Amino acid sequence: MKIGEFSKINKISIETVRHYIDLGLIIPYKNGAQYEFNEKCQKELENILELKSLGFTLNEIKSIFVYETLGKLSVTEKIIYFMIYLL
Repeated sequence: MKIGEFSKINKISIETVRHYIDLGLIIPYKNGAQYEFNEKCQKELENILELKSLGFTLNEIKSIFVYETLGKLSVTEKIIYFMIYLL
């Protein structure tokens, strides 16, 4: 789906979606000049919103996603890590 539909379904602004893309939090497929959002993007956004609701900043979320991408820690382990070592 395109960015407009993705933002509408998730009730967030297109600017917010673009900001998350710029930060590397959502990584959509690029088809020419347009972004295509899939289930992976949806899951990334759900994770962002859940972590934000727990009080994490976007920079902290980005760090959590880096660990997840590297496969070193589960999401729960990452949250515990941040609570113990970084807060």
